[in-house]
Amino acid sequence: TAVNVLAGYGASFYSIGDNFDSFIGRLSLAYLISPLSKAELGVERSYFDSMLGNFYVRNLVFAKYDQMFDGRFVLSLQASLARFDYGVIRDPSGAPIPGFSPNPMSEFRIEGLLFLEYRIQDWLGINATLQSTSNLTDFYYQDPAMPLGRDAGAYWKVTAFAGLRFFL
Repeated sequence: TAVNVLAGYGASFYSIGDNFDSFIGRLSLAYLISPLSKAELGVERSYFDSMLGNFYVRNLVFAKYDQMFDGRFVLSLQASLARFDYGVIRDPSGAPIPGFSPNPMSEFRIEGLLFLEYRIQDWLGINATLQSTSNLTDFYYQDPAMPLGRDAGAYWKVTAFAGLRFFL
């Protein structure tokens, strides 16, 4: 069993608009079920620079499970739910941008990931990753080129990757 605790305080100093000024951190609990399997649960709070406003705050809850089979197959499952909070969206002069809400915006994101690997040799493996991301929001971008004059900020995205891993 392992406990990971990271705690701190974050502050931003943007010249115009809102600033972030709050605690940040991560707390996770990992449990080694067997020498070949591990489960982890955790929460995380952090902030990042944003294209919409100065920053966004991410509050995340996640779960992970890793399993190795027969010394050659690796399976990893991950799931997370996050809330994203954005400040007020302003132009470089600090004025609200027409078409955007003058209020802060929030949205939720649900993600799931499946990773599989087959280790051909100790130093060589092939892998595949499948990830699904769903952004849940009622936020709209005002866009006269769109049929309704707006484009929804909500989306669902699925990505797939294949790879080759080798160890030197």
